[in-house]
Amino acid sequence: MATFPPGASGPDSISPDSDQPGTGRRLIACVACQKRKVKCSRVFPCANCIRSSSQCIPGTPAPPRGRKPYNQALKARLARCEQLLSGQAPAVASSASPNAVSTPKTSQSQSPADPSPVSRWTPEGKLVEDPNGKLAFMDNYLLGLVNEELRAMDELISLDENERSSPLDSRPSDPNTDLLLGDDAPKSSVLDAWPDAALVFKLWQIFLDRVNPFTKVIHVHTFQPYVVEATNGTQGLPENIMALLLSIFLMAVVAMSEEECLAALKKTKEAAVALFSAGIRQTMRQLNFMRTNDLVILQSLCLYLYSLQDRYDRHSSWVFSGTVIRIAQKMGLHRDGDVLGLKPFESEMRRRVWWQLVSLDAKFALFSGFGHSLLPRDWDAREPSNLNDADIFPAAAQPTPDRDGPSEMVLCLVRHKITKFLVDTPGLEPVKMMGELNESGGAPPVAGGTREQQMSYYLTHFELFEQGLQHILDNRCNPHAGQVHVMAQGLISALLVQKRHLIKSISDGPRPDAVVQSGEDNAFMWAVSMLEHTSFLYSSSEDTGFLWFADFNFQFEVLLYVVVLLGQRLEGPIAQRAWEKIEILYRFRPGLFNVTDKSCATLAHFVLRAWSKRLDLLTRSGFPGESPEYIVKLRACVENVVHNGNNPLGSLNPEETTPVNTQMWAHALEAEGVPPFSYIGVGRGHFPNPETSAWSFLETMNGRENEDEPEDSVFPVAL
Repeated sequence: MATFPPGASGPDSISPDSDQPGTGRRLIACVACQKRKVKCSRVFPCANCIRSSSQCIPGTPAPPRGRKPYNQALKARLARCEQLLSGQAPAVASSASPNAVSTPKTSQSQSPADPSPVSRWTPEGKLVEDPNGKLAFMDNYLLGLVNEELRAMDELISLDENERSSPLDSRPSDPNTDLLLGDDAPKSSVLDAWPDAALVFKLWQIFLDRVNPFTKVIHVHTFQPYVVEATNGTQGLPENIMALLLSIFLMAVVAMSEEECLAALKKTKEAAVALFSAGIRQTMRQLNFMRTNDLVILQSLCLYLYSLQDRYDRHSSWVFSGTVIRIAQKMGLHRDGDVLGLKPFESEMRRRVWWQLVSLDAKFALFSGFGHSLLPRDWDAREPSNLNDADIFPAAAQPTPDRDGPSEMVLCLVRHKITKFLVDTPGLEPVKMMGELNESGGAPPVAGGTREQQMSYYLTHFELFEQGLQHILDNRCNPHAGQVHVMAQGLISALLVQKRHLIKSISDGPRPDAVVQSGEDNAFMWAVSMLEHTSFLYSSSEDTGFLWFADFNFQFEVLLYVVVLLGQRLEGPIAQRAWEKIEILYRFRPGLFNVTDKSCATLAHFVLRAWSKRLDLLTRSGFPGESPEYIVKLRACVENVVHNGNNPLGSLNPEETTPVNTQMWAHALEAEGVPPFSYIGVGRGHFPNPETSAWSFLETMNGRENEDEPEDSVFPVAL
């Protein structure tokens, strides 16, 4: 007869659908029925056990799964977030009232140099940790608190780590990145751009010798092991390090000559740049770079910005640099690391990256037609220290004091001084400085200030800028320390001369016995001065490997502007200086002889016409003139293209010497988005893209140049 263990109820004590008293749990089949996989009546002893005369043992339920331990804590944190948001609602409503809104005029007049309380106030801000463990910056108190609560919830929920870090090749791309980095062909791969072991070391050394002195965004000693690992391919390399290495390889190629590329990479420089650029774009898309809080990825983007020279128009470059600036701001690089409580090493590297990005953004903004005042406000990141990479290391607990002497940072220090001057002088535009400053010409740096107050403001900052450069020249620069310091010495000297000329031109004012010069006259002199600065960079970089930096400062639009005006300014010391610098530029930029390119053909057209008029004037004046070698070569190139029927300028005849209406030309060029000239040696323009630049206005000019000169023209037809 079936039996059941002591303590179990008899047959009549429990019904199949009832629960055991006091337990509140559902009965389950007995052990024997579970084993035989038959239906149990759940009345113990059950019918099956009675028929088989076996012991009926009630089944024990599985251990209760239990409620997740984070439920209560999660509810509490959600309530905390709701409380924070509801508490902020009245403040948002009050700030939207008409009395609390500043007028557009007031907001636009604010600048980093404004003495107003709004400009002086800087929110504290804090670094918060994102779901990937990276630090992001927030200076909104409410969002900072909410982010902390959400981060705590995320830890309670314990997301699967495999979902956080998927392999690079399987990670979905962020669709937003295609807007900026394009969409390379699916067949392209990072492996296609990866060099072999010997080439890795060669490109790394070229980067250290030619590029790193101008950027210093990489700490060489801590990054060197990754370079060694990269000789074995991409296996085992972190994804962000791969992106940075590709940017290093790209900049090394940019710094190489065409002959060096053919010898080392077995491909043209253009092809090598395109290959590494495609690898960077693919890696950045897969890293979802627009959502990153990784300093290494930001370093890679910084170097990638340098590589945009001669490849993208200035407007696209400025938009992209603005995106990178916003990424850096999201990471809190605009706030000094000491304020955020970071370690000295991390603080110093963040300063280096931030100041490089600000310098690049200011350059791109100026050449895109915007002022540097569009940079983020309220940033307090200090200038990088005068320290070698060997002076700083990640484990340092205390900041290292500045070197009292030369260091490998000297070129960066010079560029940072230029950047600081631009940031501290909002509204300082070349056109205004070449003509008359007045209160109607935009928002002055001194609210409601007169012209004299504005002049005093600018001259004060000019003086501070000159003192900073002179201090670097006297205490941080040693020409015996290598080519980097020789380059820095020449660059500072050239900048000081340019600054003194500019200060003199804007501070002297008109004199009764002086010949009144128009703003266009001053603009021409300043543009020639810029050509002198660029030609100096080329001459001083010839045997140093720094020609890429001279290319970086070359401004095609300035050269074109000067050449057009030389068609009317046939003689004089300034014209002589201009022709000397044009010869140097043609010597160092052989691409200017490629007259099948529409922009180069335009330049050649005005160069040959201006030189023909100058040569004719010299001959009539009794001075035997002889065309220099570059003019002879340029004329031969143009004649060859015209003979083959490939003249990209159509009806424009390179040999025509009809006088140019330079005022109309300047207006037309400005309408094409080409500024008449740009600011002193801060950066470079580049060739207008022949595929996107419309040069049709030159055709119109060619038909109108014979019209009568307007009475209000500020340019003489002939001298």
